[in-house]
Amino acid sequence: MSLLLDTLIKERKTDAINYEKYLEGIKKIIDKINSGKSDNTPSSLNTPGKVALYNNLNKDEKLALEIDSAVRSVIQDGFRGNPAKERIIQGKMFEILKDENEVKRIFDIIVNQPEY
Repeated sequence: MSLLLDTLIKERKTDAINYEKYLEGIKKIIDKINSGKSDNTPSSLNTPGKVALYNNLNKDEKLALEIDSAVRSVIQDGFRGNPAKERIIQGKMFEILKDENEVKRIFDIIVNQPEY
């Protein structure tokens, strides 16, 4: 009887450890989904805004980081819906993108990212 009980306890511990590993794996998957990153997203893109820029700039990491940095250097509180403040951001983006339509397209992404 004691041997049977010992075996049963060992199996339960093994199952508990396996279940714990399973839950850790599920958590990692959920974290990746929530961050918006895929397995091949560069680690330098460490915010949802940077990932959104990267995904919309033909997966150009350097350009995404450059736009992010430029926007952060001129952005002001309350820029959304304030034409003067929006133009400052768009002007800085135009210095990099050199394309008015592209500036408008990427600016819409920035407006919709809560971190900016």
